[in-house]
Amino acid sequence: MAAVGDEVEHEAKLAELLISEKALTARQIQDLDKSREGKQTLSNAILRSGLVAPETLASALARVSGHPVTSLRVAPEAAVVRQLPRRFCELRAVSLIEFGRASATLAMADPLDEMTEHEAKDMLGGIELKVVTTTLIEVRDAIRPHEERAH
Repeated sequence: MAAVGDEVEHEAKLAELLISEKALTARQIQDLDKSREGKQTLSNAILRSGLVAPETLASALARVSGHPVTSLRVAPEAAVVRQLPRRFCELRAVSLIEFGRASATLAMADPLDEMTEHEAKDMLGGIELKVVTTTLIEVRDAIRPHEERAH
């Protein structure tokens, strides 16, 4: 698990990157920082604000976290997605996209959320977990039941 100093450093890098790319102003970052709830991270507050284009934010989060961007345009198999509880996936903006005996791949809209990564790994029995970055929209589409996608 990352130390608090690492979390603060990642948040500072993300804020700096988004400001330099003119995706957000310093004032918007300050406002989002002040409006955070409980233990919500700045990256999660930015993600849920909808102020930054999904692809721009995914790219920035990938650069800060070191987890590559992946597109979920081809939906993962429903049997794979169901390996994690739907409510957990909805609340944490994650989707399992690959699942095998020894390893799995977790797509995260907020790859800086290391607590969620650890919880998912625990739920999967401690197997090796590879993390990739994707947009919130693509995570939501991936975890939506197959029946809803067909309509």
